[in-house]
Amino acid sequence: MNGFIKLIKDLHEHGKNNENNVLLVLYVVNLLFIFVDLVYLGFFFNVKSFMWIVSIFWFIINVNSFYTLKKRKIALFIKIMFIEIYAYFVSAVLLTGWDYGFQVYIYAIICSFFLPFYLPDKKERNKKYQIFMGVFFISTYFVLQGIVIHFDLWDVVKTSDVFKQIVYGLNSLISMFGIVLFSVFSSRIALESNRKLSRRADFDELTQIYNRYSLNTIINNYINIKSLNMFNLAILDIDFFKRVNDTYGHNVGDEVLKYVANILKRIDSIDIDVGRWGGEEFLIISKNSLTYNEFKNQLEDVRKYIEKHPYEYGEISIFLTVSIGLTMYKKGDDIKTLVKKADDNLYIAKSSGRNKIIG
Repeated sequence: MNGFIKLIKDLHEHGKNNENNVLLVLYVVNLLFIFVDLVYLGFFFNVKSFMWIVSIFWFIINVNSFYTLKKRKIALFIKIMFIEIYAYFVSAVLLTGWDYGFQVYIYAIICSFFLPFYLPDKKERNKKYQIFMGVFFISTYFVLQGIVIHFDLWDVVKTSDVFKQIVYGLNSLISMFGIVLFSVFSSRIALESNRKLSRRADFDELTQIYNRYSLNTIINNYINIKSLNMFNLAILDIDFFKRVNDTYGHNVGDEVLKYVANILKRIDSIDIDVGRWGGEEFLIISKNSLTYNEFKNQLEDVRKYIEKHPYEYGEISIFLTVSIGLTMYKKGDDIKTLVKKADDNLYIAKSSGRNKIIG
């Protein structure tokens, strides 16, 4: 028990990880399942219904489900959860009767299948599967109702009307709680999906800094802000990057790009925007809150840091240098003109020995 409590605390403390958030919710859901199993086990045992055997079976499955969650097999756990709810309510209706309200669980199941239907990253084949399963569950409800009517299974277990109403109310409460819980759960997933899609549109997937599209937008915005008297732009290029790829492979080359991007993130601030322009080129933009010389000094610090701190690849140190072309926006410049001025200075830096700033 102490180990379980520690696990829950760890998941809560590291809740910034989206998978840990999901696991935490599923641990709580599994605890609720076990609690419901125990409550109804007592009920079914007292009224001498064979459902107590079913309850014991699912109680054992739910206890073992903690190991499934511990191994982070989330998809498997969710499948077991839906199978359990389906098998449980069908068995309970047939063995205790319609009047006890176990059929209302079907509402929670149907909502759970259709709530995430319009998630932005939901694949078409998954949507078809959801439609099929929704139709299947709805059909089950009416088939089950037909069986109840035909065989007169309204109250297989004889208890008082008050007791039936209490059990029916409890089942309705459990079903509504499941719908609310899954609604919140689906909303969080939808928000996370939208956040990822938005980030994918604005940020370079490899380096997690602005991509070319976002950089173009930023430059255009700066050009159109009349109160912005001037701003500066620089293109940084990793020297001999092709040699890194040819010597160590493209995977290491990608790691080098991420390494340089992480160094540039240190100067990313309210005054400076950094992004990947393409290939091994990075674009750095500063607003007029920084003077040209202040911006140049910051770029010089970056250049020196990269020169003095090689990228460590296992036991190998990969020494890097960068060349930087710097320019200042002047009234009348458009994006193409501004980038060309920085690119021309970058060309001079590379052709005159590399590892320097020109501008």
